[in-house]
Amino acid sequence: MLSEFKLITKLTSQLQQQNGSILLGIGDDCAVFEKDAQQVNLISTDALIEHVHFDLSYTSFADLGRKALAVNLSDVAAMAGEPVCAVISLAIPKHVNESALQDFYKGLNACAKEYEVAIVGGDTCKSLRDFMITVTVVGVAEKSKYKTRSAAKAGDQIYMSGVLGSSAIGLAGFQQDKAVRDVFKTAHLTPKPQLKLAQVLAELPEVHACIDLSDGLLQDLGHVLKQSNVGAKVFEGKVPVHESFTSTCESLGLDALQTKLAGGEDYQLLFTVKAGAKEMLSELVLAKGIAMPVCIGEIVSDDAGLTLLDSQEQEVKIKTQGFDHFK
Repeated sequence: MLSEFKLITKLTSQLQQQNGSILLGIGDDCAVFEKDAQQVNLISTDALIEHVHFDLSYTSFADLGRKALAVNLSDVAAMAGEPVCAVISLAIPKHVNESALQDFYKGLNACAKEYEVAIVGGDTCKSLRDFMITVTVVGVAEKSKYKTRSAAKAGDQIYMSGVLGSSAIGLAGFQQDKAVRDVFKTAHLTPKPQLKLAQVLAELPEVHACIDLSDGLLQDLGHVLKQSNVGAKVFEGKVPVHESFTSTCESLGLDALQTKLAGGEDYQLLFTVKAGAKEMLSELVLAKGIAMPVCIGEIVSDDAGLTLLDSQEQEVKIKTQGFDHFK
């Protein structure tokens, strides 16, 4: 089997992707299509499958409902958009009863209310084995303000919105049946889409490219570099982590560097900003009561690739770049 992203490229290369209203098709966090003269619609879909994306032995149905919607809202945030509505499709096996489904929808609805998203439809069917969830979200953005993966420019500073590796630690704690702090469990079970920050980024033309971090920092940043035809330098010591990240990795037998840079499912925003725009960014985020994003590196010319550096600016190698369904 090809890698996940090579398979996607091969399967979609001959698809009909255009008509008069499509502005951006396959390859970003959302597709973009015309709404009116001022705005565009955004659309994204995601599937969560039992034993692949979640395990019901440690995931409550309420948490699962919340997460199923939240990870799709994160895609809208990555485009600097605002979510409007969603549809939910379920494939339901025998071991998921009505009470469990009620809890699932309570969690789903709580997330929808928090982010003012209307649930407007979906589908239900029988599954012979696993519980499967598919969520499609529609959002909106100003035509001149939405962000893509393909707009990073040499000289940009690379920022990210919050700590990394916490979700991977939470997952490892559940899988190993070991106690970890609630902050790590919460990061894995109920991620927070960065929609408030997304609205700040939409107001800054100096913000060029943006992506949400679902598959690990290096892999997701790699998508930005490939689509923007640029390279990057990332200083691993500047990548923010929780204060007990290192000690918790040690207690779980995790490679801290690998967990931080390739752990996945953090759903923070990574974005590039024109050099010299830090003060404008700082003023806007502080006015909104948002923590200042952290600069972790810079975009460089396209022949440099992605270089990971330590505090002495020596190159660092890690085993894998991030999550791949088929590896």
